[in-house]
Parts: sequence; structure tokens; C-alpha cells
Amino acid sequence: MAHFIGQIGAETMLKNLDEKSYSASRILTADKTRTIRTHNGKKVLKYCSIFEGYSADGASCPYPYCDEDIVVPEGSYSGSYASTTFMQGMNKTVRANMVDELPRDPDFFNVVYACQLNNGGIESGDGYRFRGRGFIQITGQTNYQTMVQAKWDAVHGTGTKDFMCRSETCDKNLDNIANDLDFSMLISLTFWKAGKTNDLANKVDESSIEKVTEAVNGKAIGLPNRTLYTNKAYEILKK
Repeated sequence: MAHFIGQIGAETMLKNLDEKSYSASRILTADKTRTIRTHNGKKVLKYCSIFEGYSADGASCPYPYCDEDIVVPEGSYSGSYASTTFMQGMNKTVRANMVDELPRDPDFFNVVYACQLNNGGIESGDGYRFRGRGFIQITGQTNYQTMVQAKWDAVHGTGTKDFMCRSETCDKNLDNIANDLDFSMLISLTFWKAGKTNDLANKVDESSIEKVTEAVNGKAIGLPNRTLYTNKAYEILKK
């Protein structure tokens, strides 16, 4: 239980069940938007089209390279991410349509979630359609298919509700994952159980928190917050 609370606490702050766009300053520091890859023998910023003057438009996959690379020099990256110091010091302007503090912004998600988890390319709209929702912030077409549609069909019957079609009706059904608390929790617990996450959560220590994080998120991202919330939950629950 402490692990579950710790993970949903880090994912949602226990208040936001629908993933929001980042501010311009947050784009420069977030793990996701600092992702790098190798192109022409150099380390380059993957999501360079977030910035003015760069484009990576495309309807197909794999994820396209930008028309110009933003090269990350040696010493300015670690693992898969550029350093926040590099990001903040490169003097690039975040495109206005990528920043939206209150309404959710389709352009941002269509870029950073394109061509992964079975999502289509940037122009498909899948990045926004299958953005993070719920207590576990289920993200990507693959996870919505297996953790939402398949489980709904098993309980309520095939054809009773469609989450996967590309239509206004299906998009409203998807939004209910964030708007209906009971349904959101059911989906999150289903995701947790399907991943056999409890098998990794039989103690609370640094190693177990990292393993649970990888099971929930795919990578060990945001470990400081996940560790903080898990330990806080555990201190309360074990009394």
C-alpha cells in the first residue's frame, strides 16, 4: 500500500488526474524534454521541435529527426538526458504553442509521445489522445488498450464502451478516467495488478522503490519524489 500511495503521489500529487502541459521553464528541466539520442555521430536533443526555428513534423514513425539538430556537447549530458544547465543556457525560445499553463495543450503531447507505446506520428494526434490520465497516469496507446479497453470489455462486455477509436465519443470516454474518481482508481489498480507490481513491493527500501518505479513508469524517473512519498506513506501505515 505504501508503494502504491508513493507512486500515485509522485504521478499526480494526489490532485491532478489529467496530465497537463509544462511551463516554458519546466520544459527546460523535465526529464522527458531533455531526452537525447545519437544522430550523425553526435548527441542531439530529441524533441528539438519544441523550440522556435526547429521542425520535426511527420505523420509516420519512427520519430523524425529535426530539420536542424540541437547538438549536446560532451560533458553536457548523462545517460539519456541533457543536463538542466545545458538546457537553461542554450538560449533557445520555447514555441508558444508548446506552453499552456492551464488548458491541456495538444501540440506538446503530440510531439513528446509520438511514435512510442504504439502511438502514431506527430500528426496522428495520438500523443494528446493517449496522454497520462488517472492515478497511475496511464500513457500510450498500448497501455490504454491492455489496461483500459481490455479490462472494461472483460467486466462489462465487448462493445459497451469504446476507448480506442479516434472520435469525439471515445475521447470523452478517455477523459472520464480523469473525471470519474472511482473509475480512475479501478483502472489504476488494474494496471498495478496486471504488472504484478505487488511482487516487487514486499518491503520499503531504495532498491524496491526503484524496481516499483520501473514497473510503473518504464524507467527509474522521478525517484526522489517517489521515495519521499513512499516513505511518508509507510511511516503512517505501519503505525
